[in-house]
Amino acid sequence: MVLRNREFRRRGSYQNEGRSGRRFLILILIVAGAGYLGYRQFIGMTLDKANEAMLARDYQNASLYFKRVSGLPFNNGLGHDGLGVLKLLEDDREAARNHFRIVLEHKPGRFGGDPATVLDLMVEEGRYEAGRIYTSFLQNWKNESDLKPYLLDFAAIQLGARDLKAAKPFLEKVPEDLVDGERYKKVSALAKEYESSGTVPVILDRNGKAILQYDMQAEAFQYATPKLFAGWDDPNSEQGPLTSLTERERMSRVHTSLDLNLQTAAHQAMRGYNGTLIMVSPQTGEILAAYGSDGSHPFSRTFEPGSVIKVLTYGIFLEQGGDITPFAPKNYSGNMKIGNRILYDWTTQGRLETIEEGMAVSCNLMFAQMGLEQGWPKLGEGYRRIFSDRTSTNLLTAATPGRVSKEPENAYELGRIAIGLDFLDAGVLGLVMIPAAVANNGSVIEPWLLKSFTNLEDRPFQTPETPAATTMFSSQTAAKLTESMKASMLEPRGTARRAKVDFVNAAMKTGTAGDRPHDSIMIGIFPVDKPKVAFAFFLDKGGKCEINGAKVAKSLQEQIRALAPSYLAD
Repeated sequence: MVLRNREFRRRGSYQNEGRSGRRFLILILIVAGAGYLGYRQFIGMTLDKANEAMLARDYQNASLYFKRVSGLPFNNGLGHDGLGVLKLLEDDREAARNHFRIVLEHKPGRFGGDPATVLDLMVEEGRYEAGRIYTSFLQNWKNESDLKPYLLDFAAIQLGARDLKAAKPFLEKVPEDLVDGERYKKVSALAKEYESSGTVPVILDRNGKAILQYDMQAEAFQYATPKLFAGWDDPNSEQGPLTSLTERERMSRVHTSLDLNLQTAAHQAMRGYNGTLIMVSPQTGEILAAYGSDGSHPFSRTFEPGSVIKVLTYGIFLEQGGDITPFAPKNYSGNMKIGNRILYDWTTQGRLETIEEGMAVSCNLMFAQMGLEQGWPKLGEGYRRIFSDRTSTNLLTAATPGRVSKEPENAYELGRIAIGLDFLDAGVLGLVMIPAAVANNGSVIEPWLLKSFTNLEDRPFQTPETPAATTMFSSQTAAKLTESMKASMLEPRGTARRAKVDFVNAAMKTGTAGDRPHDSIMIGIFPVDKPKVAFAFFLDKGGKCEINGAKVAKSLQEQIRALAPSYLAD
């Protein structure tokens, strides 16, 4: 009996120990499970924060969160997809591929970076090539059913990269629940448009008309209307208008300030002549037209400017407090002696009653003497505010307003440069700033044309900084310069009188320079009372500006009345 009781107690003890062991094991499992769930919850919360930061474009914090996850034990490559995306956004594609390689080696079950967030970001910011790398990575990682919600974004990215062939299969498999959405409608409409035309618009004018487009079959860029951009560089060359842009900018839609109606007007007015012409908005500096004949780029072709510089010389003289009374009224012969040399006028002017009359007849001797009275330091400082040999920006291509090619070494040379001869090398990009300043009460903005970059859904993702305004003249000086340029058109002997039309009031100044047959150069503004356009053009071997330049200026106004009359309205 005693032995049986002992055996019973022993068995009970074993059973109690077994129960205790099971309880302990269950407790361990519960703790481990709770720890695992907490670990998973921590990972999920951290990834949520990473994606929220990425959505807010807070890439620094997004990187910290993704690194935190990727550094955890047993992470199985999780978080490296997000780090790869951030490297893509930094344009470090090799580093991005390294992160993606880690993910593909381990193939974690869940996404670190939310594909919907990433793909939407890629489309919004026009990062199509980066998006293609990411898309390819996802396809190598996940199966087709996992990627079904993202097929529309895949299609948008391929279409943004101008690869219609790659976009169409994705577009055909888009889930039904996405077909009624705005993105699907936009992307599918663009796909049909690109397939129908075979081209993708790249550079557009201010009204959304294509200037430059991409031919998908030829895989090359082409001007939509080549004759209007004959002087621009081959878009596929190293000097083409896309060369200065980043890859992302080149893949976007580039919106400019150009108006193809005014570009057409410039082309029509310049027919039969070689040269360049630029029109700008005086108040904003926006380039409205930039035309050049074959071999003459409107932003880089330079030349001797001739008498149009007299407007600038006169303006600098007035700003320096110069006294005009010695210059008018006065009799002017056909030449004057400066040192041991003779400076000639283009004709004997006779008696000139006012400075305005002197500008109207383009008296060389009057403005050469203004230059002599100022001296080169003051005159040169004024010239270099425009002609500084700087490289202009925001123009899609290399450009220069011009330069002082040589400083005058004596009085004769100073008199010559004061009337635009010998030592000034100007372009219409620089010359147009003179009438623009006159038209804008003495304030001028360096000409520019890049307005914005948009994605394929026409949402802007980048807006270039526009140049700041600088003061060239006081408003009083600008008013006097306007009157002198008006006189060139209204005076009986005014050299711009043949450019006058009866449907708009304008102010202009002619210039003739170079060897025979001379070059014609002209600047002007219209309408005078509320200027909307300032222009400058150069006719290579165009002959006397009083004749041929005036002919082009008159035609320009007539063409604008026919093609873009709003620019002539007061």
